[in-house]
Amino acid sequence: MADFIGRKEELRELESLYEFKGKRTCAVYGLRRLGKTTLLSEFCKGKRSVFLMMAPGSERQNLDAIQEEMSRILGRRVEYGTFPEFLSDLADYCHEAKTVVVIDELPFLLDSAPHVAGYLQNFIDVRMRGEETVLIVCGSSVSSMEKETTDPTRPLYNRFRFRIHLQPLSFEECCQFHPGMSDADLARMYLTFGGSPFYHEGITGATYEEVVKDAYLGRNAFLRDEARSIVLELKNSESCMAILDAISSGTTSIKGIAEYTKLNRDTCKRCLDEMEYMGLVSRLVPMCGAPKHPVYYIRNGVVRFHYDVINRSRMVMLNRDSDAVYQQIRGHIDTFLGMRFEDMCSDYVAMNYPCVKIGRCWGNFINLDAGLDEVGDIDVVAAIQAREGRVHLFGECKFSRRPVGFSEYNKLERRVESLDGDYAVKYTMFSLSGFEEDFRDFAETNGVMLVGMDELMGRVPAPPLFREGP
Repeated sequence: MADFIGRKEELRELESLYEFKGKRTCAVYGLRRLGKTTLLSEFCKGKRSVFLMMAPGSERQNLDAIQEEMSRILGRRVEYGTFPEFLSDLADYCHEAKTVVVIDELPFLLDSAPHVAGYLQNFIDVRMRGEETVLIVCGSSVSSMEKETTDPTRPLYNRFRFRIHLQPLSFEECCQFHPGMSDADLARMYLTFGGSPFYHEGITGATYEEVVKDAYLGRNAFLRDEARSIVLELKNSESCMAILDAISSGTTSIKGIAEYTKLNRDTCKRCLDEMEYMGLVSRLVPMCGAPKHPVYYIRNGVVRFHYDVINRSRMVMLNRDSDAVYQQIRGHIDTFLGMRFEDMCSDYVAMNYPCVKIGRCWGNFINLDAGLDEVGDIDVVAAIQAREGRVHLFGECKFSRRPVGFSEYNKLERRVESLDGDYAVKYTMFSLSGFEEDFRDFAETNGVMLVGMDELMGRVPAPPLFREGP
């Protein structure tokens, strides 16, 4: 496995900062487990740098940690009674040569010592003037980082010219962590662990099944309590856990969640807003006549795996035979993967086509063949503004072990034809296991887009919405 994977664009931005002729300041933020510290460590390689790690605790505890690091860097024992004393030493050190200064997890420091923001403002405005110093602050609390750097009432407002909001790694990048793993298992890995390098780096196993057994079912399963740890960081963690349990059980409206959890609607709304901001839950966007009230689902793969698979198998998990447990929970895993695959396909459409709006359609569809209504959904619906005009992409997603063919396509076509409205339709089929040969021929002739593993993994370009002329 390579020492460092992905983040090419972010490294380019940081190198641009390093060569910038003006004030060199940057704020890097993003959710936990996305590799912010690893990214900054990679950037600092080969450069004169001061890397300071802040932690939850008192002002004195963080100043002691800074003191130890500066003693190591300077090669002599230093003691700081105040932060201005440290910043004076730091300015002298930076004056000697071009230096990168990283203050990692700045919100931890400011939580216990908010006045330090004023000292940093002075350091940037006065002590960095005319110096070749690069100052980078970093944090996992996105809201705190944004408030400190963009709120006009805060000392650090407008002091960070460069900002990097770190996002999850792509599917293609995550595959590089697991050389030799099959395409199907690579997809399962991404659907379960998402684009967080932390999980992919810490995983062992040549197959998805081995990974799940090691990470969740073994005696030393290191991810068994990970979802709980993530939710405990939220303000109303107990209420959020109850809400996640409700959503996993199929209760997805605010009204239903409030009734299920016995929480009032205002509390539910506040918790859902916070979890949506943190990327733990999302709302389905209703398309083409679907009911307009908000419908929530768990977006974070690790959290959803916990609630959809582990929580539903508590008694089974008491068995210490991980092979037997895996076989018993396999049905839950397959259902979980199928639902997550729909999210993956929606993301693929959003990244590759100029979408005006993307979501899903659900409700009652007329089955003309059977002469009755059927309850169901259309997995992916996207309004796309193309050169040829507005197009509506309707997609069916199949995370199955057999190739997709006419039965799946016919169901999609039947549901689309029962919709009210006049749409320029683009049928699209997404499949983990490829497509039947005769259906491929039909799709080629009739302009049906097919998206398989080669497309999803970026090995071939996304198919065009329209055929090119002769």
